[in-house]
Amino acid sequence: EPMELFVRACDALGVPVDEEIAPLLVQDLRRIAITLKYVHRRPRPVEVAPYHGYNVMPSHIDPYADTPSYPSVHALIGYGLANFYGNMYPQFEDNFYQVGDTIAVQRIQSGQHFPSDTQYSKVIADTLLKEDKGPKKRRLVVRK
Repeated sequence: EPMELFVRACDALGVPVDEEIAPLLVQDLRRIAITLKYVHRRPRPVEVAPYHGYNVMPSHIDPYADTPSYPSVHALIGYGLANFYGNMYPQFEDNFYQVGDTIAVQRIQSGQHFPSDTQYSKVIADTLLKEDKGPKKRRLVVRK
């Protein structure tokens, strides 16, 4: 669950976990994602793979497996919490975004989502929650 990963991140960074607003934010983001899923009604990878000659076997049981794919609930919650905690603790913004990225990548690697499902989730979270900090731009860090 995304919330659990952010609790671990807060503990590792030595910052307090928000136990009041963060759970409410998660509920709201879940509602938004599920509403949008039924607007778009995109099939999941496992549903379309056979038509393209692929066999996709999700690596775990997903509580949202019976819902459409687009956007990803988990990724939206992950990026929403990344924005929330990044705004609270700007010195750790990149750390929190790494947690959000990890959640998004896991959704793709597990066979539950297409990359665009998680990308759309990030756009939604950033649109709703990202604070405008002026001209500073996030850099993509490529590690060897």
